[in-house]
Amino acid sequence: MRDQELGLIGEETELRTLEAELRAEAKPQQAALEDVGLDEVELRKEKAILEENHAVEDARLIREEFSDRAVSEGIADEAPSEDVNEEEVIESLREYLPKLHNGLAYILDKYRTGHVEQADSAMPDAIEGLKWVVDVMEIIYPEEMHMESLNETFGSLLDAMENKDVGTIADVIEFELFDLVKIWSNICNSGPNIHD
Repeated sequence: MRDQELGLIGEETELRTLEAELRAEAKPQQAALEDVGLDEVELRKEKAILEENHAVEDARLIREEFSDRAVSEGIADEAPSEDVNEEEVIESLREYLPKLHNGLAYILDKYRTGHVEQADSAMPDAIEGLKWVVDVMEIIYPEEMHMESLNETFGSLLDAMENKDVGTIADVIEFELFDLVKIWSNICNSGPNIHD
């Protein structure tokens, strides 16, 4: 048990180091955006996407780490390990959800203003972020997740993306995904926690 705890501490340190490296990589990208002379509003939107991309990458790395560990320890189908600090995961959600909202707002703006290529290039990161949030929320707050409704929403989004139906994509973001992110934020900030 002690070896597992030490291993987790080492893994957490590696993740924090990787996070610092990702943030350092973002600084030149941000400076490059400033150099091209984008106006302040556009710069803020680009910065929000960069932040979302880093949060999505962090989420992907964390998910891979836990998935790899679960497979190697033979607990892939069991409940989350007690080694996972649930409060830290909830705090990660609290920090990530506003970034996800900002990224979706950026994408919505790009679709609504005819910059479809920019919106399309940002969508995979947003979808990855949504998937991570749903996966985590389903574990921590299963009674709050209405998967049938979520599947319908995501199905509508994916159908619209396949059909390149920009209007429907924008509507799903504006009228469904924004609401979901707000609901998830409320749950994380004040909602029930079945593990308390």
